[in-house]
Amino acid sequence: DTEAAVQAQLDDIAVLKAEVAQLQAIKEDQVKEADSHLRRSNEWCEEMIEVMSRTTGLSLVSIEEDCVHVRLEQEVPVNVGASEGTHSVSEEKTIEHTLSMYLVPNSSRLHFAHLSPQSVDISREVEFAKQKNGSLQLLVNAVRGKLRAHYGSARS
Repeated sequence: DTEAAVQAQLDDIAVLKAEVAQLQAIKEDQVKEADSHLRRSNEWCEEMIEVMSRTTGLSLVSIEEDCVHVRLEQEVPVNVGASEGTHSVSEEKTIEHTLSMYLVPNSSRLHFAHLSPQSVDISREVEFAKQKNGSLQLLVNAVRGKLRAHYGSARS
């Protein structure tokens, strides 16, 4: 009787071990599937960010503690030249600026900003954004508008 009871318990333990191994295999498969899905989602997001950057001319350069750097690209016409009696021919070239937005520590509100190269004075736009709750989006849009106006007025 005792041997039969021990053998029954050993059989139960073997069944439980097999079930645990099966559950671990299922868990590993689920983790692999989730990891694969996360990787594909991340790749898709990176592709969309690249598309948006190319489309809008705005891209994130880096984020540091209390500072965000964005690249602003502006297409500007360049007069290639013309021979006498013909119209001038224009091409466009891309001018890049980096807008560094320094934040109030431990917040997402604007403290001050710097544009490089400093083609235009952005001090009024910075002050306006600070008055509007330190909105980074407001500052980016205002600086982009000022650059468009600046380079638009440079057209011949």
